[in-house]
Amino acid sequence: MTKHQPDFYNKKSKRYVSELCIIAVFYLIPVGQLVWNYKDMMVTTGDQDMCYYNFACAYPYHLLIDFSDFNHFFSNIGYVVLGTIFLLITKRRDYIDTMRQNATGAEVSHFPSFLFLLRPKRMLVERGIPPHYGLSYSMGFGLIVEGILSACYHLCPTRLNYQFDTSFMYVLAVLCTLKLYHARHADINVKSHMAYIVLALLVFLGAGTAFTSQFYFKLGFTVVHLIACVALAIDVYYMGHWKLDKETMVEHVNTCWKSRPLYLERLTLVVVGIVCNVAFAVQQLVMDSVDFNTHLLAVFMINLFVYSVFYVTMKMRKREWAFVTNRIYPFLFLLAALAFWLTGSYFFLKKAAKWEKSPAESRMLNQECLVASVYDTHDLWHFLSSTGLFFYFMFLLTLDDDIESKSRQDIPVF
Repeated sequence: MTKHQPDFYNKKSKRYVSELCIIAVFYLIPVGQLVWNYKDMMVTTGDQDMCYYNFACAYPYHLLIDFSDFNHFFSNIGYVVLGTIFLLITKRRDYIDTMRQNATGAEVSHFPSFLFLLRPKRMLVERGIPPHYGLSYSMGFGLIVEGILSACYHLCPTRLNYQFDTSFMYVLAVLCTLKLYHARHADINVKSHMAYIVLALLVFLGAGTAFTSQFYFKLGFTVVHLIACVALAIDVYYMGHWKLDKETMVEHVNTCWKSRPLYLERLTLVVVGIVCNVAFAVQQLVMDSVDFNTHLLAVFMINLFVYSVFYVTMKMRKREWAFVTNRIYPFLFLLAALAFWLTGSYFFLKKAAKWEKSPAESRMLNQECLVASVYDTHDLWHFLSSTGLFFYFMFLLTLDDDIESKSRQDIPVF
């Protein structure tokens, strides 16, 4: 299943969180300064058309700092709190795993097991999925940063600022996909700096759409997107063992043409993935119903959903039933995540302001508060989506706890 010791993968994955911390610091400082300046300009000039608030439910706060729309700022607290809790849970599991790996068999038996906070007891290091907590730490930290960035965006929502609200959602979607893929493909998972370089390029493209026609950006991006899908599909199918040269490609084509596929399950994954990506790309080019930042986020979410379904299906196909029978908490986490996401999506679609429209048209969409005369539909989306993300993170963290006692040589790779 793997070529190196677990410590190698654990240290390698922890580069994700150290590099993410550096990126977040240099990204947050100018973002905070920019949106705060926009807010101050609106207050100073009295031009309320500068920021697209839901004026029918804008709760001002003027004690120490002047907030024109404090409720939409404060409702992002869920991302920060739940991200911190997830970091603590990950740290606890990391600590217990380290202690167990360094302990003898007699000492291991004295370690307690508190459901999802700890891993089940194991006597040998060469059992279960190799622990790699760097990606989990990165997911928790990314959730905190997403809450801060979303709060910054809601200080003065505009078309230019919207990129700040979505940029770390890209990061979270990619980190979740890598976390899932890394579980059984630790040797061929993408390196942290390469993942962040690709994300940086995509954030740069998203920023450019604020100044030019988004349709042509979508058209150019779609071409690159579909080419990347094919290349990634080949890489996933051959698990990194392929070369981009004429002889190798001809050999692979002849093999696929003359004989049945060697890896039927992986072929199903790549075919479904390509079909979903092509269908979404064509639909968006025809309808052009969302902005580029939302389009890009949807691409990441679609691929995360496809791979999550594939992973769970394969676990059941390989008779790894314990995660829905004996150790049911990963399954409950998944159900909770879906419930919160679906409920949150309902409130997200009931927009009370739109920067895509003129200020006057946006005001026509304004809605009264729904909860405690303070929070509107978008505030509820913040609370529900942050909780859904937390439960999905917990699902990823505990998904393979059911095979902790299984010999690593017997764990299937798919």
